[in-house]
Amino acid sequence: MRANLIVTVGVVLATLPGLTAPAFAGDLPLSASATSPVVYRYPAAPRTAYVDTYFGTNVADPYHYLENPTDPRTKRWVAAEASLARRYLDSMPSLASRTEQVKGLWNYTRFTSPEQYGNRLFWTENDGLRAQPVVYWSEGASGVRRLALDPNALSSDGTVS
Repeated sequence: MRANLIVTVGVVLATLPGLTAPAFAGDLPLSASATSPVVYRYPAAPRTAYVDTYFGTNVADPYHYLENPTDPRTKRWVAAEASLARRYLDSMPSLASRTEQVKGLWNYTRFTSPEQYGNRLFWTENDGLRAQPVVYWSEGASGVRRLALDPNALSSDGTVS
């Protein structure tokens, strides 16, 4: 199923302007013999016997612990998934050029529709170059645009939001 997801993403990206089709042709890593794709072993997520009860009905939730980001089992699983993804991505010959293509596609100004609270309007804007959209506000539709929150300023790489 995960291999199909990768192919599906490749097909979808191939339909975007500026990308050639298929988007990831030649990017599937090959084994040392260069005749068959590399087989990746996905990390197992241990199942538990956890059960929730809703209105008197027991519902098994064997992966409940994955909802807790501080659970050591969750941390181990996420680290293993990230490691697998990194190995796959690093093996793609065209990763750098694909990354630049996608960045180019996202490099445009976008904003949300304003929401009104009292006389104030709030909206977000991203000039296409920022990691996170910036929140602005104004007094009414003709008011001066003012900065409410710039999550990009919360960390040097803009990943805190």
